[in-house]
Amino acid sequence: MNHLRNLALSLPIALSALLPMSADAKNDLTTLSTLRDTGVSIQSFVRPAASSEVLQQSAQDFFTAYQQATLNASATDALLSLLTDSVEMTFSGQPGEMMPFAGTFVGHDGVANVMKAIRDQSKTESFQVRETLSTTFAVDLLLPNPLIAQDNRVAAILQEVRTTHSPKRTYRLDIVAWLTVESDGKVSKVQFFYDSYVPSQAFLGAPHLIVNPDIYPVIAPLRDPSADPIATLGTVMGFLGRFGADTVPPFDCIFDNIEQVMDSNIAVSFAGDPKLLPFADNVIRQGIPAALSTFCDQESHSRPRNFDIEEVAVGADRVIANTFEQRTAVETNRGYDISVQIMVTARSSLITSVKGLFDSVITTTAFHGADPFHRVIRQPIFWYW
Repeated sequence: MNHLRNLALSLPIALSALLPMSADAKNDLTTLSTLRDTGVSIQSFVRPAASSEVLQQSAQDFFTAYQQATLNASATDALLSLLTDSVEMTFSGQPGEMMPFAGTFVGHDGVANVMKAIRDQSKTESFQVRETLSTTFAVDLLLPNPLIAQDNRVAAILQEVRTTHSPKRTYRLDIVAWLTVESDGKVSKVQFFYDSYVPSQAFLGAPHLIVNPDIYPVIAPLRDPSADPIATLGTVMGFLGRFGADTVPPFDCIFDNIEQVMDSNIAVSFAGDPKLLPFADNVIRQGIPAALSTFCDQESHSRPRNFDIEEVAVGADRVIANTFEQRTAVETNRGYDISVQIMVTARSSLITSVKGLFDSVITTTAFHGADPFHRVIRQPIFWYW
């Protein structure tokens, strides 16, 4: 089992270590051949995990059983049979606040308890596994070969529609799930990453929920299921390297490097309430000017301090980067730590979509100096929905 190191490297240093930049324009970062020519040894850069079939089957069985257990108590035992005795299941959000299922639940009793809480306080309207990626790599930027093939991790992009019981509010939720699968096929760790702002509004009973637009219909014409995952991973890692080169002091919103590798119809979406976070929106922003404007909105209001790519999952034209970031909100000078799932698609060496999925309650708290859902401070700033 590969243990990820929390390197806490600065954004430009970390990415330049993986993707050495030329002195003139910091270009030529988009192909694997460039990486190899600069001396970065990447053996079997993209290959199926050693137990790819086991990973795929375990993920499929888990998500099917999980959905059933959210609907019927009688299905809980079937879910538990797929989990190790010491399983850990983590849901985004602040435990003890708005959502009954936020936090980490340990062992079969913990999982049974959280499934009961989900059923008791909400109804699953739909649960969809949109993509499953079983080729994953840990990332250690201090090693000559920074990508370490993992044979026990699988990532999935999910969509859930749920209705709270009291009051009745229906919301759509984007989720990235990471599973750890043991050699016997049982799942030992489950991490559900999503924006807890969305369900928090619903469980609180806000009269108007944020739109939380769905990027999938927008990017459907841009997808390439026959794409070479090697080329996709090279393009995406190159994009992250370029982004690191562009996102440095004096933070002037000049993104010359990433603009070169953007598809003209690129779609961009960041989590959050657009009334509270300037880079969030009620619609999917599309086109290069809109994408650059989004990145400028982020850079102008939130500065990176440290950026750690912990692991990546790779599909045909899709990469999911599981990252940990330390940032500073410009207006309040409040630092905050946040996990971010960066979901990227690419085709023909160009980036076609970027979706940043994170718990925007953390970001909003840093931006405005108060948790938007704390029971004591509902009035007057945040209770406008």
